[in-house]
Amino acid sequence: MIGKITKGSDFAGLTNYILSKEKSQLLCTNLAGSTPQEFWQQLEATTLLNPDVSYPVCHTSISFAIEDTPKLSSNTLLTVVDATRKGIGLDSCLYFAATHGDRKHFHLHLAASRIDVEGNCVSDWHNFYRLEKTLRSLEEELDLKKIKCSWEVEHTAPSTGQERRKRRENEEFSQGLRQAPPTPSAVEKIQTTIAISIEPGKNLNQLFADLKNENIFPRLKVNSGGQILGISYLADGVAIKGSKLGRGKGACTLAGLAHRGIILDLELGNKSITTQSLPSPLEILADTQEQPIIREAFKKRREQTRTNRQARPKQEQMSQKQQKQEQQERHQSWGNEIAPIVLALLDSYQADSLESNNKRYQIDRLPESCDVVVQRVDTLEPVPHHTQVLGFNYSKKGLKVWHNLLTQEDVEHFQAVDQQLSDKQQQLQQQQTPQQQILEAQQEAVQNRIIAEEIVPIAGAALEHTLLTTKTPAPSIDWNQYRISWNRQELELAITVSDGRGEILRASFEDDGTYHLPACSVTPEDVKNFQTLRQELQEQLPYKAPQPQKSLSNQLQRQPPSRKQIELD
Repeated sequence: MIGKITKGSDFAGLTNYILSKEKSQLLCTNLAGSTPQEFWQQLEATTLLNPDVSYPVCHTSISFAIEDTPKLSSNTLLTVVDATRKGIGLDSCLYFAATHGDRKHFHLHLAASRIDVEGNCVSDWHNFYRLEKTLRSLEEELDLKKIKCSWEVEHTAPSTGQERRKRRENEEFSQGLRQAPPTPSAVEKIQTTIAISIEPGKNLNQLFADLKNENIFPRLKVNSGGQILGISYLADGVAIKGSKLGRGKGACTLAGLAHRGIILDLELGNKSITTQSLPSPLEILADTQEQPIIREAFKKRREQTRTNRQARPKQEQMSQKQQKQEQQERHQSWGNEIAPIVLALLDSYQADSLESNNKRYQIDRLPESCDVVVQRVDTLEPVPHHTQVLGFNYSKKGLKVWHNLLTQEDVEHFQAVDQQLSDKQQQLQQQQTPQQQILEAQQEAVQNRIIAEEIVPIAGAALEHTLLTTKTPAPSIDWNQYRISWNRQELELAITVSDGRGEILRASFEDDGTYHLPACSVTPEDVKNFQTLRQELQEQLPYKAPQPQKSLSNQLQRQPPSRKQIELD
C-alpha cells in the first residue's frame, strides 16, 4: 500500500472531490446525513471549536496494488480505515471514507477534521512516518503486497502532478492523439542520467560534462565566504535540489556522489567544501552559453508562479471569508433557537434525561453544573456512534452555547418537536371543562387572598407610621418604587409601582374591617420587597408590625402547578 497525507482548509472542495466522482462509493463515516453538503457542513462546524487552527482539513489517500484487489473485502477496508485513523491520531475526530474505482489500482480516500470533539487540534508531527508504519503493519496483518518505506527506497518517485501528466500523455498516445510516447519526468531523467554517467574513477568535472551533454545543468550553491553549501540540477526548466533526489546509496548530493565513486579531489570533512580546489565545476557554470539558458529557465518559472498566484481573484477570497462568517452566524442562531426548546422538553417531562422515540437523539441535563448535552445517534456504522451536537449552560448569567455541531436536519427535527409541544398545550387548554376553569379561578382567588394577607397589613402599618411621625393625615406615601395610597371616602387601599406595571393591588374595605380585592397582580418579588419594609418598620414602631401566620411561599408550595407529559417525537 502507498499512502499520502496532506492538510488544508477547504472541507467543501475536498468532500465534493471525493464523493462526486462517477465510481465513488461511501465506505464508512461518523457523520449524519448522506449528501456531500451535509458532510462538509458538519466538518466545517468543527472549526468553531478551535478557530486558531489554520489548516483543519486532513486528507489521506491509500492506494493498493493491482494484485491485492481480490482481497479487498468490506471488512478489510474497514480495518484499514480504523487502523489508519488510530495511527495518525484521528480516532476521536469527525470523518468519512470513500473508495474510488476509476483507475487500474484500487484506492480509498479518508477525509477528517484535525479538530476533535473536545476542540483539541490533532498534532501532525511526523504524521507521514506514522502513516507508513501503520501501512507496513497492515500489509503484514492482512497478507497484502509488501513494499518498502519511503526512507528505505534509494530513488525519489515523481510528484503527483508529474504522474498525472504521464498518465494523460500515455492515454493520448494509445488513442493516437499523440505522436510520441510520454517523456520521463525531470526527477526520473536526472536520477537515471546520473546513475548511467557514474563510473569508478570519474571526477566531478567529467560527470558535469556528461550531464551537460544530456541537457542537465548542475549548479553549486556558494555562499559569500566561498563555501559550497549544496548542489542542484536543472532539467526541462525544472530546478531540483540534490537532497530531493534519491536516498542512501542513490543520493545525488555531493556526499552521495562521492559515496558512489565520483572523485571530488577534496576532503569532505564538513558538510560544506571550499571552492579553491574545485575550479572546473564553477567554470562550467560560468560558461557563457549555459548562463542565459539557466537564467531564462528560472525567469519563466518565476513568471509562471506569479501568474498562478494572481489567477485567483480577490473577490473569490472575500467570498469564501464571507461564506465562513455567514456559516458561523447561522450556527450561532441555530444554537440560540434550539437550546430553549430542549429545556422546554426536559421541563415538560420533569426529567434530567430523555431519549427520542426513534432512539435518534439523547438529551442529558447536569443539574449541578446547569449544563445540557444533546447527542445524535448515528446508525451508518455497524456499531451506533454517539455524536455530541449541542451543549449549553443555563445558569443565572443567562443561556450560553459552548458546543454546536447542529445540522439543518437537527434544527428541523427540534422545530417540529417545538410545534408538537405547542399543539399539545393548545389541545389541553381546549379540553378543559367548565369545572376545571372554575377550579382554576378559585385557586387564583385563593392565591390572591394569600398575597393580600401578606402585603395589606404591612402597607397599613406603613401608613400608620407616617401618621404618627408627621401628626397629619397622609393619604399616600412613597417607599422605593412603590406608592401606597389610602382613599378615606371609598375606604380603598391601593399600591402602585413605578416600573411600568402601574397598580398592582387594590383592597376595598367594609365597615367591619373585612375587604375584597378588585385588582391584584403582585409578583413574589413584590412580596419579598414588602417583607423588607416590615423589617424596617419593626425597628421604628413601638410595637411589632403585623405578620401573617402563613407565608406566600409555603402556600404556593402546597399547590404546585401541574405539568403534562407530551411526546418527544
